[in-house]
Amino acid sequence: DVTELVKNNPGSLTQPLIDAGGTDVTHWFDERTKGLRTYIDPETQLEVPFMPMGRFLHAPPADPSSSWPTDIGTPWWKDESLCVGKLTSKTRKLKLLNMLTKQETTIEVCMEETLNEIQQRYLAYNEHAASYTWKRTDAKVGRELDMNCTLDENAIPDEKPAFETLSIDEDFYVPTIH
Repeated sequence: DVTELVKNNPGSLTQPLIDAGGTDVTHWFDERTKGLRTYIDPETQLEVPFMPMGRFLHAPPADPSSSWPTDIGTPWWKDESLCVGKLTSKTRKLKLLNMLTKQETTIEVCMEETLNEIQQRYLAYNEHAASYTWKRTDAKVGRELDMNCTLDENAIPDEKPAFETLSIDEDFYVPTIH
């Protein structure tokens, strides 16, 4: 969340941050180094920062400059205090079935989420969800799930890749927990 950063640093260098507000800007950065992506400038043949929306706060200028301060400390994109979450590797759908009322709710969950984390979000649909034992029925046998584990760790695999290979709509089958 760069709101305070933008407020405290008015000027043209924060405009790309404002323009990109609410969107994913991970393509601005090198996945391996966590620094700015770079490219070779065709005119100068120098390696320069890749800034598709223009130069932004804490990014060095493309040309050498003595007016750019190098003592900025930690650049905003490496400042952990500005991080509001982590980007999931993948999402998937999950049906939650209330066995008492037969109410079925489909939610989208992150691959990294544990059942406890999913349960916290499900409380918006069923405020008694924390008092239930979550189970899954496999081959006509019900089994209790480990709330500290993810769906994969509970042997509830993501079938989406197989469905894509077979050209089956991903909504054809959504795993159900009850």
